[in-house]
Amino acid sequence: MKKILVTGGVGFIGSHVAQELIKRGIEPVIYDNHYYPKQKRFDFSYAGFQNYCADIRDKAQLNAAATGVDGIIHLAGILGTPETLQDPQIMRQTVDVNIQGSLNVFDVARNYDIPCVYIQTGNGKNLSPYPITKDCAADFAFTYNKEFGTRITVIRGLVAYGERQKHQPIRKIVPTFMVQAIKGEDLTINGNGEQRHDFIYVKDLARVLTDALENDKYFDRTIDGGSGYVYSVNQVAEMIIKAVGSNSGIYHTAPLANGNVRMGEPPNDAILSNESRNLLKEYNHRKMEEVIDEVAYWYKTVYSEYI
Repeated sequence: MKKILVTGGVGFIGSHVAQELIKRGIEPVIYDNHYYPKQKRFDFSYAGFQNYCADIRDKAQLNAAATGVDGIIHLAGILGTPETLQDPQIMRQTVDVNIQGSLNVFDVARNYDIPCVYIQTGNGKNLSPYPITKDCAADFAFTYNKEFGTRITVIRGLVAYGERQKHQPIRKIVPTFMVQAIKGEDLTINGNGEQRHDFIYVKDLARVLTDALENDKYFDRTIDGGSGYVYSVNQVAEMIIKAVGSNSGIYHTAPLANGNVRMGEPPNDAILSNESRNLLKEYNHRKMEEVIDEVAYWYKTVYSEYI
């Protein structure tokens, strides 16, 4: 494959996917509604890339971008678990973009007869617009494969972390804790902090997504894009405080009345299966303790002006 369309290519995961493609000698075509000429994702420059500043609901632009590409990695969508619950208009927009927009991408894969990789989210039943719509689009991907003969691989991304992940407006655990630790503030943990998640370093997830496009034969199941390493929120907080060299403490808030630690999230996510994780190949992803110092250094240097 010589050229791959990356929807959401200016995003956190998208920037690392673009970088992984370049490492493999593949040209990324960037499709994102936040793109502008010579934009950088912090320390990663998009200058010189073929790019389209457009919404995935724009069928004409999407078809133009897909002309001549050899595959698609579909990452675009509206993010946020509690964030998408707080405004009825955002809820409806999330449904429109994440489902209707994804159907447009799948139509392009069908019409051009090219493989596509779609990133799902989470490994548990989270009741908020973001995971609901991502799960729905995954079901449509399987429907397209069965009824129309498309080659759409579904990767269920677990908790990705690493360089270029912002701490706002969508609050994610690692950048939130990094910023609090760098500022010397107490790290705020919702609930008792014993909720456990599979955390995957974003560069490893980018490899999984790219491998899935090159090994497009698993259309009947979801492949878990996780590391196989599970950490409690308390463990992550302690690692980040140590990596930053901070004197921050840890503050635990009370759980919500329904027992959830955040709106739309269950106390724990299910853990991925090694069988599903290793369908593409035998992975040996990096543990958080192996990369957390490097990630912390990035937040203290490159990201410091945004704190």
